[in-house]
Amino acid sequence: MISSDLADWSTQLLAELVDEWRTETIPERDNLFGVQQSDNKRHVIVRGFFLDHFFGDDRITAIIDEWVSHSPPLGEKFLELASAGDGLVAVLEAQEEKILLAYENEFIVPTGSDEKIKLLVQNTNSKLRYFRSEAMDYWNSDAFQQVVSEIYDFVEDMRIPWKWLVWEVLGVYFARIFVKDSSWRFTDAFDVEDISWSQPAPEVHFVIPFDTRAGETVGQATQRLETKVREAGEELTRFVEPLPKGRFPRKTASLEKYARWFYFQRVCGRSVTSIAQSEFTENQTQNDDRRKDIRDGIEKAEALLSICR
Repeated sequence: MISSDLADWSTQLLAELVDEWRTETIPERDNLFGVQQSDNKRHVIVRGFFLDHFFGDDRITAIIDEWVSHSPPLGEKFLELASAGDGLVAVLEAQEEKILLAYENEFIVPTGSDEKIKLLVQNTNSKLRYFRSEAMDYWNSDAFQQVVSEIYDFVEDMRIPWKWLVWEVLGVYFARIFVKDSSWRFTDAFDVEDISWSQPAPEVHFVIPFDTRAGETVGQATQRLETKVREAGEELTRFVEPLPKGRFPRKTASLEKYARWFYFQRVCGRSVTSIAQSEFTENQTQNDDRRKDIRDGIEKAEALLSICR
């Protein structure tokens, strides 16, 4: 019987790592090129809402599940590892022992620990090594490359030829290999950095002379030092052209609508007329042709979602 404590913790950790990977790699992975930071912000907002609908679509889920069904049982190995970890943690807590996670990502115990604990650690490390080996073997296999190729084709067939969507589908697929019920989560924390700060630094040599003064407090000395460092930073950044901030959206309701309409047309294949009839009341559509609103919203969503190379 697999204990759920470590498995639940590991599942949560995996979800957090996927979120961090997605957020941290947006500048490098997608190379957003909005004219202003606010444009890039709107991109990730629309993208988040679009992916909410996209990964909530049963058809998309079925396709990803089909890929997962032909993948190695890494999820089972993941649960076996979690089970071994649960057993180890239970014994350690009972005997008030502590273990460390070594640089090589394996557990170690202090010299003189109980033999039972040593055996449990050895067993857990064995499962950890096997799990890591299996995951890396699959990552480097032809079978995995075939899935990547199919994901590319799948996205292009929907006339959404954006590499970021391929990455998002791949991320959900890979997460679901390890955790069966893993799914896309938009927590409104989806963000993007100003990529101008990722530019190579110019060759500049700074010498910052600093000596404390007689009668000066630690706080006063620290404040003077911070001022010198800030001035040096300003000198460095004058070589960089930061992206203008622009006006950041305070409300996201309109962007959410545009993302929904784009999803309806591109993924569900619905006509503009059909979308207008479902989005507006009959009285609204009779007195005013709302199809233009739908078309404009879809165009705005597509323009924002295209802000990437």
